[in-house]
Amino acid sequence: MMIVVCGLLTITPLFFISQLAIHALGLGHLNAFGADGANVLQNTPAVSLVAPFLRAPLLILTSLLLLRHSRWAAFSFAVATLIHLVSWMSILSNAYFTLPTGYLTLAFEAVGIYLLARYPELRSPRRDSEAAGT
Repeated sequence: MMIVVCGLLTITPLFFISQLAIHALGLGHLNAFGADGANVLQNTPAVSLVAPFLRAPLLILTSLLLLRHSRWAAFSFAVATLIHLVSWMSILSNAYFTLPTGYLTLAFEAVGIYLLARYPELRSPRRDSEAAGT
């Protein structure tokens, strides 16, 4: 279940990376922000522009660490969540940014935190692999 949460959380930064790429390629008329797309990107703080490029790899890493039952999964998820909180708080100052993705992402992050806190076996090595010596 936690891997599904990480997968869903990875969609948002990939979406914003695609929007930045569309703008960088000069195809601003194709962006998801409509006519205000240039204003959205122009008034977005640099922290919020860099955050998707940091969060996407961290969330993918978290998924891989969850598959391996590594103790580092909770740490990488926490760092990705903190990066989202910092960038989301800074993007709230942008009057042109009106997408509700921050709230949706916060809800998924809350579910992820709950799952990691409620089920410690998600973030600890498997006992059967330890017994097998692998």
